[in-house]
Amino acid sequence: MSRTSTSRHGLGDVRIMDGVITAAFLAVGIVLILADVDRLDEIGLWQPTIGVRASGVVLLVVACGFQLVRRAHPAVALVGVLIVLGVDFSIGPSIPVWLVYSDVVYAAVTYGSTRVVRATYGQAILLTIALPTAAGIAAPQWRTVFLTALWMLAVAGSPIAYAQAVREHRKAAQSERERTVTILELAESERTQAVVEERQRLARELHDVVAGQLSAIAMRSAAALRTPGASSATESALAAIRVESLEALTQMRAMIDLLAPEETRKSASLRRLDHLITGARSAGTPVTTHIALDSDSTALPAVVDIAAYRILAESITNATRHAAGSPITVSVNTDAGWLELAVSNPSPESIPRVSGHGLHNMRTRAESVGGDLVVGRDGAHWRVHARLPLGDATDSRPEVAS
Repeated sequence: MSRTSTSRHGLGDVRIMDGVITAAFLAVGIVLILADVDRLDEIGLWQPTIGVRASGVVLLVVACGFQLVRRAHPAVALVGVLIVLGVDFSIGPSIPVWLVYSDVVYAAVTYGSTRVVRATYGQAILLTIALPTAAGIAAPQWRTVFLTALWMLAVAGSPIAYAQAVREHRKAAQSERERTVTILELAESERTQAVVEERQRLARELHDVVAGQLSAIAMRSAAALRTPGASSATESALAAIRVESLEALTQMRAMIDLLAPEETRKSASLRRLDHLITGARSAGTPVTTHIALDSDSTALPAVVDIAAYRILAESITNATRHAAGSPITVSVNTDAGWLELAVSNPSPESIPRVSGHGLHNMRTRAESVGGDLVVGRDGAHWRVHARLPLGDATDSRPEVAS
């Protein structure tokens, strides 16, 4: 059963209960009227007649009509019953009407807003003072004043006190429910945060330790394959080691991406190329990009993706270091199953460019995935050009001048 249907079912039950209570008050009132015990005659100011009793039945029915909405509209019910009570008091106080008034007062304090509760307290205090005073003036006897005050305490004071206790209990229960919900939400938040932190820790360890070691194995096996004089068995073993390490690195990369949330993924990837470009531009270097990737190449092999990112990062860093402020052009595109990378910037011959560990690392990264790298002057520009295979292109690597 849905929450909406459950709420409607509960609302229907409440309305039925209100109808039953109102019918019970009406039945008891009519019985009291028929039994001729419905009037407060102790004061001795009213002499009941047939017409008065008929009017009492009508007033009781009207009061019960207001009583029927005491839960949904407590303010309306209270005002309506007070009006009926005033008319009833003018012809002689009727016990059934006062009983309905007592129930409406209880409902106003229990279900009404703070303003309605204050108004209920106010009218009860006013009636408790005014009626005994009026009774004392009409019949100056202490017994009359005492009984009138006692009656007001019974029909107004008692329901207010009981309703206030119920209201405070409901507030305490609601506060406890809210506190429980808050504690549960806090516990769930802490549990979620603990899971996220553990996943991030595992992702960092996999990236910094295991993935680094696998990458080193792939690079060293690729370098060993290019060493002349190795036997065919050695070459086969090295080739198998390289293939297995590259596959393991690809799976490791997928696992790292699965563990690390999107906003905390810091691993090398062309998806973060805009981060490199933004960093260079924020340092005052103009950067122009030409990105043209085929739809089939959007999901790059992990090792190629990492190598491409590292090569571009090193190239941009070198360009900003050796020719600070000079514009840089970055190109990334695909061509017949190859990923083409190019970074160039103006570099006058008066500025020396010394080969160091950075260029060696870029070349090693390119060759470790079956690609190649060319670095050197191209007219008035210094240019880094890399070709990386999008598939298993190790054996089809083209000859490139060194």
